[in-house]
Amino acid sequence: MLKYFLLTLNLLKYHFVLEKMVEKLLAFDPNLGILMISMGILLLIVGSLLLLLSLSSKEKVKSRAEGGFVVWIGPIPIVGGTDRTVALTLAILSAVIFIIFLVLIRFGV
Repeated sequence: MLKYFLLTLNLLKYHFVLEKMVEKLLAFDPNLGILMISMGILLLIVGSLLLLLSLSSKEKVKSRAEGGFVVWIGPIPIVGGTDRTVALTLAILSAVIFIIFLVLIRFGV
C-alpha cells in the first residue's frame, strides 16, 4: 500500500512540474492560445483551397494517396503510416519536435 502511495505522490510531483511548464509557456504571451487556434484555422483553409484547386485541374493524373499518424503518449510517440517512408518521415519529425520541446524546457521558455 505504501508503494502505491509513494507512486501517487511521485506522479503528483510530475503533474505540478508540467503545470508550471505550461504556466511559463502561457505567461510568455497571453494571446498564445488565440494565435495557435488562428494558425490552425488558417492551415485548414489553405489546405482546403489547395485540395479544391487540385480537383479542378483539367489534367487527370494517376496518383496514390499516402498518409500517416503520430500519437503522443507522454514523451513517447507512436508512429504509423501507409508506407515505410511515410512512417520514417513522421518518426524523424516527431523526434525533432521532441528535441525542440526539450530545448524549450531547458531554457525555461
